Amino acid sequence: MTRAWEQRQKQLEEVKQYVEELGKENPKVADIMSTLICEIEQDEDKYKGQSILNIVENMKRECIEKVVSKFCLTWYVSKDDVMYAATHYRNGEIPNENAIKITADFSGYKEAQERAIPKFKYFTMMLTELRKILDEEIKPLVDN
Repeated sequence: MTRAWEQRQKQLEEVKQYVEELGKENPKVADIMSTLICEIEQDEDKYKGQSILNIVENMKRECIEKVVSKFCLTWYVSKDDVMYAATHYRNGEIPNENAIKITADFSGYKEAQERAIPKFKYFTMMLTELRKILDEEIKPLVDN
């Protein structure tokens, strides 16, 4: 075994230990970093010459994009509006709540659902669900 290989293995173990500790505070980011470590272990040239910080940030953005897209497909709301809310959400407040309500397509939602909820419950349930994904799925990815 070469000295470079041993050094690399030692660094990988240190990073894995860091990720394990991070998992206690922020499991979402720890999952992203664990995925990245696995990818690097499988193909050490895949990210050669790239900033690990940039790679992690891009992976976070991709995760946020997936969560927002799924929410928008379910509730028939504007992706731009929800993405704005995702990046500007603070202290449980959705900054553009009215814009999301205005652009929401209840008719599209109702047609797509086998058992649609009544319109009077739609906005409340949609915003409750949005707060939940902002708190649980997105906030951990934005706060680091």
